Amino acid sequence: MPPLPFDDFAPWTVIRGDDKYRARLAAIQRILGAFDYDRMDAKAVGSPDPRIMGGTDLWPQD
Repeated sequence: MPPLPFDDFAPWTVIRGDDKYRARLAAIQRILGAFDYDRMDAKAVGSPDPRIMGGTDLWPQD
């Protein structure tokens, strides 16, 4: 497999899809946590589960 195009300007976010419910929550958490908006409540958004969402280290290497 060729190396993944990853840099600081456009980092990859890998979300494991084994559990669709948790994967969808992780995607929503990532999107809501990436932007600063009025009445943002970080406690309500929560923190991502590192077993579900992370960087390229979650990507299976052949």
